[in-house]
Amino acid sequence: MPSFGFKIISSDIEYKNPFMKIYKHKIENPDGKVSDYWVVSKKDYSISIPILPGGYTLLVGQYRLPANYYSWEFPMGYAAGLKPVDMAGQELREETGFEAKKWDKIGYFYAANGWSTQGTNVYVASDLVKGKRTPEQTEFLRIKKIQINAIEKMIVSEKIKDGPTIIAFYFLKNYLNNQKI
Repeated sequence: MPSFGFKIISSDIEYKNPFMKIYKHKIENPDGKVSDYWVVSKKDYSISIPILPGGYTLLVGQYRLPANYYSWEFPMGYAAGLKPVDMAGQELREETGFEAKKWDKIGYFYAANGWSTQGTNVYVASDLVKGKRTPEQTEFLRIKKIQINAIEKMIVSEKIKDGPTIIAFYFLKNYLNNQKI
């Protein structure tokens, strides 16, 4: 992969926990000057956008401690050792109780590529079968069934502030404009 004139001279782990590592890179810039650059290294995760009959989807509501607000989001998360689509399936099942018979990958993005390695896989989940929710011990979730076309209004009115959900919605709009659901 091209480095566009940037060169990592050295790299040290400044901090790590089971969820992330923070690296301090000493880099040579394209102009030859040397500087420090910190990078948060996290594993990629997946977003599931469940499609229900009649143009509905599901949002998951939960309190987000770092931002100190209640957030409405598409089901999403990371699961060690799973392929991205299987991760999406696990998160959908855990958070909503639904399982999908059909998966379409509709996008991939970096939400914070200026300081993080973490990427996001976006999937549409369809042909859903209702099962039992199994949220993680730290997840206290509410589920909202909502018309897909109402999500944009929630974004504009700042009822949805979650960046990954907003980006995933853009991918969903593009997907729906090219599909017959």
